[in-house]
Amino acid sequence: MEKETIIEFVPSKGIKCNKIEIYFGDIRDHLRKSLSNKQQKGRWNSEDNYENFNDTKTWFRLHYKNNKLSEIEILEGTLVYKDKPILYENAKSVLKIFTNEGYKFVNKGRDTGWVCEELKVAFNKSSNMGGEGSAISYCYLANDISHLLED
Repeated sequence: MEKETIIEFVPSKGIKCNKIEIYFGDIRDHLRKSLSNKQQKGRWNSEDNYENFNDTKTWFRLHYKNNKLSEIEILEGTLVYKDKPILYENAKSVLKIFTNEGYKFVNKGRDTGWVCEELKVAFNKSSNMGGEGSAISYCYLANDISHLLED
């Protein structure tokens, strides 16, 4: 069993998973090979699911449009930005990390959470996702998140 799978948030590009670059626009077959073909069947044909990735409590989904990566969902695991944890941390503290760097977030309510178009990310807290508390429990990244900002 692997020690830990670290997912690093890379603003406007995607993520790194144990140093493997998973960036918007990457070809599906290339990513599958890079991730050792450990995907499970997704909810749709356009999705690869990685639950318990590398035998750890890491769960993410990769969504494709025309076989190119377009969306990433982080549902469980160790997600960091500049070595600072994001998942399971207090929402206000996490947002402050980014706002201190000049990024602006829009609170789009319970269903969507906080969205930053420049970073191409949305964070939502546990209490908005059916759980309890104010910790970040969900991270959504997309090559184009303008649909989240529509009224």
